[in-house]
Amino acid sequence: MSNAKDISRTRKRKRPHEKTWLQEFILGGTSTSIACLISNPFDVLKVRMQLQGELKSKGSYQVHYRNIFTAAWTIIRVEGIFALQKGLGPAILYQFCMNGVRLGTFQTLVNMGQKADREREEARRRGSASPRSMDGPRDASDSLPASSSPSNNVARSAVAGALGGALGGIVASPLYLVKTQLQSRALRAIAVGHQHEHTSTFQALRKIYGEQGLRGLWRGVEGAVPRLTLGSALQLSTFSYMKEAVRRSGHVEELWVPVVASLLSSVNIIIFMEPLDVVRTRLYNQPTDARGRGLYYRGFWDCFRKVIQTEGFLHGMYKGAGAAYFRMAPQAIMGLSFWDSIRRAWYGTGAGDEGGDGGEE
Repeated sequence: MSNAKDISRTRKRKRPHEKTWLQEFILGGTSTSIACLISNPFDVLKVRMQLQGELKSKGSYQVHYRNIFTAAWTIIRVEGIFALQKGLGPAILYQFCMNGVRLGTFQTLVNMGQKADREREEARRRGSASPRSMDGPRDASDSLPASSSPSNNVARSAVAGALGGALGGIVASPLYLVKTQLQSRALRAIAVGHQHEHTSTFQALRKIYGEQGLRGLWRGVEGAVPRLTLGSALQLSTFSYMKEAVRRSGHVEELWVPVVASLLSSVNIIIFMEPLDVVRTRLYNQPTDARGRGLYYRGFWDCFRKVIQTEGFLHGMYKGAGAAYFRMAPQAIMGLSFWDSIRRAWYGTGAGDEGGDGGEE
């Protein structure tokens, strides 16, 4: 009876799908694109609030968007409820491309690390039989290879997340450029920031390329790379660590493990990344001259300096933080949870899982 159970368990652990970068790209992009349908209205609010009072001191401009509730009501009252989904098309495309590359690269690198861990562990076991094998059940830490300690896993996830974030930000930059400019466009009564006369995603891409070439499509990428590099390193490493810690605690049902881990990992992003997010939005939305050079900011550090000098650090760099949080929470919960669930259904293992061959214990 015991042998039959062992054989059945072994068969369940076998995965019919080999983990490839292309599959990881598709799984990562699909999961976060679904979440974008819910988070996009908060993204619109965030962009409007980050652009409000651009390069003006506090109290010297009219405030249309005081908080996420008044901002949402103002947009609905003046532009209609569908205005909350402005830029949805490029937002979905951006999430698919950026997170496809980001999560695909992250998980591929983690998979490579897991494979190396297993090979080292198998070599170690062949070299010397474990005396614990005859002592009955082992605790959870005994199932991990020596190189897969929580600290090593966090470091590995941070590096993989940083690299994935940088690559994703570069690849999907033109879509974020158009998304930001479409989301910021409003009727004159409540307009903030520079207003770009785009009517659709395709028209915007064609117009920018026609006037400024490829360089114009990647304008502002210097603001995206630092934000996504640091943000991904924080989010994905924290997500992997928290997921492992929550699962080992035994206090949360397996279904809710990625949800709780997503909530915990999103806190770091808001605290540390909001200033970088403000700079990114400003760089993407600023007007340009005939040669495609920004009229407000020369680059990342110039934008950072000007915002602090004219608007103040807390007031300027944390504009839209509330909307960013409400955007990040559902995006993190649904995006990372969908990603984890889709991978679990496809491979039989969750996102960033370490140890063993990825199967559930």
